[in-house]
Amino acid sequence: MISFIGGTGKLGFGLAMRFANAGEEVIIGSRKLDKANGAAERILEKIPDARVRALENREAAEESGIVFLAVPYPAQGDILRAISEALHGKVLVSVVNPFKCVNGEFVKLNVAHGSAAEEAQAFVPHAKVVSAFKNISHEVFTRIEEPIRCDTIVCSDHEDAKKVVMDLAEKIGVKPIDGGPLRISRYLDAVTILLLNVNKRYGGNACLKIEFYDL
Repeated sequence: MISFIGGTGKLGFGLAMRFANAGEEVIIGSRKLDKANGAAERILEKIPDARVRALENREAAEESGIVFLAVPYPAQGDILRAISEALHGKVLVSVVNPFKCVNGEFVKLNVAHGSAAEEAQAFVPHAKVVSAFKNISHEVFTRIEEPIRCDTIVCSDHEDAKKVVMDLAEKIGVKPIDGGPLRISRYLDAVTILLLNVNKRYGGNACLKIEFYDL
């Protein structure tokens, strides 16, 4: 079972839909239950046999051992404080990107801890924070009839949690790349800004694809 805090937002909803389509039981979390119910109904419209439920954020976090955090960066602190007790010992997957749009250009917000994921770990030190899926557009996830042709860099200070998330990535057809410790996620935040600006310029959904060559 996987819970999505911020599951009514574009990225959280897209991830929830993709995992539901892969046969996972998912919970849509939101601060407003009616919004969560609406998102769950939208998933069922496209995937009638999906195992999906709607709960408020705290209850959603309590229900699952794997919790995705997919909220706007400015809301991250307040939401983590509200669900902190429910995250003890759990895998918290951060897909939060700290950015804003200035004069038509996406720019990275300064984060005291280096990255949104590192800040999340500071807020909930009793959880196992993993940074992943940050550089893939929500539109890629919601097009469930199409395979995902993107890779994801996975970073964490908890090797067991990293393995769990890398296995999850493979379930939805995303190739996971071990990016090392959580501090590397600050570079992923910057890559997201690059991709957002490229996508805006070209009107597409560019993402990371990593190939290894023998020297």
